[in-house]
This record gives sequence, C-alpha cells and structure tokens, in this order.
Amino acid sequence: MTHIVKFLSDGEHSMDQNLLEGREFLLNFRYMLIDRILYKKSYLQPLLICLSPQQADYVLREIHEGICGHYPSARALT
Repeated sequence: MTHIVKFLSDGEHSMDQNLLEGREFLLNFRYMLIDRILYKKSYLQPLLICLSPQQADYVLREIHEGICGHYPSARALT
C-alpha cells in the first residue's frame, strides 16, 4: 500500500517503464489521496478508506467482540 501512496503523492515509482503506463492509469483511476489518507474510488459507492493490516485486524476484532452485535449482519461474521 505504501508504494501506491508514494506514487500518488510524489510520482515516485519503482516499476519497469513498460508496466508503468498501464499501472499509472489504473492507480490514478482507482485510488486517491485526501490529507495523506488513501481511498479507493468506487463507481456507485462512497470512497472506501484503505486500512493498514494492523487497522484491519483491529476492526475485525472489534466486530467479532460484539460492538456490532445489535445488528443481524454481525452474526454472519462469527
């Protein structure tokens, strides 16, 4: 994920030039940076925030521990 942030913020890349043309378009098309936070663009949904592995682990643990236990969809995760 950090290479995407570096590419979008600084234009730096460590890819082969042949691969870069297609990837540059896809990265600019699919992702955006707002205040140094990486978001994935979606066509019919709001911007999706990209989480680090540690943040994703924390979110899943919180959901499994029952913070969202009042909603029927939380049972599908356990």
